[in-house]
Amino acid sequence: MLRAALTVLGQRTRASHDCYFCLWDGWGTGIEGGDRFRIAPAFPASVLNGPKVVIPNRAYFLFRGSLSEFGDWGAADMWPGQPRSDMPPAFIWPADHAWCVANDVDPHYAGIGAAATAIDDLLSQPGLDVVPADPRAEQPHYW
Repeated sequence: MLRAALTVLGQRTRASHDCYFCLWDGWGTGIEGGDRFRIAPAFPASVLNGPKVVIPNRAYFLFRGSLSEFGDWGAADMWPGQPRSDMPPAFIWPADHAWCVANDVDPHYAGIGAAATAIDDLLSQPGLDVVPADPRAEQPHYW
């Protein structure tokens, strides 16, 4: 769904070639263990020690690239033959700030801030599960 939403949003920016992606730093860490179980770090030291965006209770690796590069983080396999298949970014926005997607690692939904015309485009897409949000109403949360 996120990839489909980004396809729609990509038509609503002049900067689809220049986007920012914040990837939760928990996706990038490895797990040490005995000889039988070890998950390798996802990224080299240049990424692990590179630019980060930090907010309360979370830190994110900051990637920059084309919207078409969404999902191509260059992550290493967890272990030989086992690719990392799903590391969705928590925040995505184009350099012109036409819209922003907020998709934390825990909730089952994403929030999208955009012009009303972009939201209308998303609402009209078959197959996308999109509902308009009312900031005055209680927001979705986990049960």
